Amino acid sequence: MVDVYYKKKEQGRTVLHYCKYVGDKVLYSTENMRMLKLRPPTPEDPEAQAQGGGGLYEHGLYPFVFDSLFPIEGSPCGYGFIDLCQNSQTQIDMMQTAFIKNTMVGSVPRYFQRVDGAINEEEFLDLNNPIIHVSGNLGQDSLRTVDYRPLSGNYIDMRTSVINELRETSGNTETSVGLVSSGVTAASAIAALQEASGKGSRDATRASYRAYGKIISLCIELMRQFYELPRQFRITGNLGVERFIDYSNQGLMPQSQSFQGIELGMRLPVFDIKVIPQKSSSYTRLSQNELALQFYQLGFFSPAQADQALACMSMMEFEGKDELMQRICANGTMQQKLSMFQQYALAMTEKYEPERAAALMGSITGDAGIVQRSRSKLKENGTGENSRVAQARRKAQSVSQPGGR
Repeated sequence: MVDVYYKKKEQGRTVLHYCKYVGDKVLYSTENMRMLKLRPPTPEDPEAQAQGGGGLYEHGLYPFVFDSLFPIEGSPCGYGFIDLCQNSQTQIDMMQTAFIKNTMVGSVPRYFQRVDGAINEEEFLDLNNPIIHVSGNLGQDSLRTVDYRPLSGNYIDMRTSVINELRETSGNTETSVGLVSSGVTAASAIAALQEASGKGSRDATRASYRAYGKIISLCIELMRQFYELPRQFRITGNLGVERFIDYSNQGLMPQSQSFQGIELGMRLPVFDIKVIPQKSSSYTRLSQNELALQFYQLGFFSPAQADQALACMSMMEFEGKDELMQRICANGTMQQKLSMFQQYALAMTEKYEPERAAALMGSITGDAGIVQRSRSKLKENGTGENSRVAQARRKAQSVSQPGGR
């Protein structure tokens, strides 16, 4: 069973059609369904949409996206790292095998022995036997060492160059794995090497982001075509708060536009999609703890500075940002409510119990100790006045009396 998507030019526009067949028998075809018009179209039925002349989908795009690592011009396929590196890896394996064989030949010496030679082979091969018995004369040609020729250094250099070529092609360089060549000590130079070593992986990642953006565009077009009835979604709102909303395609459909009573035609909402990774680099526990301590030292958790902290954090990117902003916002809201209730309580106290207003003001502003000490001094005087006022009053009274001083 084969599924085929193909495009055709119909009425001046490109239309996407779908066909399912087995052998030479067609099981289903949107083009045939459109021509037969077996039933009236319905918005939720893709087959009925095909009957209406719009093909399988109104957007006219293939319902899939190819994300090839190294694209081939004119083909949906592409090359991968295995395609680029397999030849070099095969050469390295062959040279490695040859080097091992040469090493084994050189490590185990071999000998030529005449057939009529009278050398005891068992004693000769036994390395623990110090004496080897020979019958007859032992000539120079009775036993001779097989010549061994070690490999030239050019072969080693060739293998090293092929390995370096493979590492550069695959992007698996020393800098990418955290190693820096000798002589490079400046921090800026190390950072530049690390930045250059990761350009291959960054390009591949950006290509995947572009492919993902195309998939999002296809989803939006399908929502534009089929979401005529409201549907319920759970989304992440501001500050990471979960929300439940109803959504339909009313805002996605073509809309009329006019200016001063003049019709300017229809406009179709178009989206500019940009894919951004949530975390482009890993955050260690130590960096997170240091960031929290810096926030504490700068007063980010003070309810009185909630607005300033939220404005600053909105321009930052770190792990757990939404949860922390929710907590700071809740603390600021609680502080505002507390201040409002304190003002209400102070106003009611000044109106109905004025004698307690000072104590309440002191407890709100943090001067309750001063108010309590003033009250104790007034009680000691017994007049309900300040001690200095009472002393001045007694002095004036004594002077005004006969015989006073």
